[in-house]
Amino acid sequence: MGESSSSAGKRLRAYRAEHGMSQSAFARLIPVHLVTVSQWERGVITPSSKRTEKIEEITGIPASNWREPLASSPSLPDPLLRDSSFVKVRRTDGSLLLLEPAEGEMYRIAWQEVTGD
Repeated sequence: MGESSSSAGKRLRAYRAEHGMSQSAFARLIPVHLVTVSQWERGVITPSSKRTEKIEEITGIPASNWREPLASSPSLPDPLLRDSSFVKVRRTDGSLLLLEPAEGEMYRIAWQEVTGD
């Protein structure tokens, strides 16, 4: 199993530093917005399968390293656990949001965890 997406994000940041590359320059290679690169590096969001393959091609960081086990969310339906096309977003309240690719570069909410206060 791969490392956590935040560890993969740290490796991405280290790769950029070693190669003297800004987030903006790396973003142009993927291509994504530089804010997206920042969010990947901080573990805020996880790249899509298509993006992780491109990151692996450029950096050598295996695409599987961006996929954290989702079993930590017991209410997550099993079929979604196995689907690597979803982008996982951990909200500031700790709840999980899964986004699925839509047309173009858009995403739609596929599933969201509801937390009780």
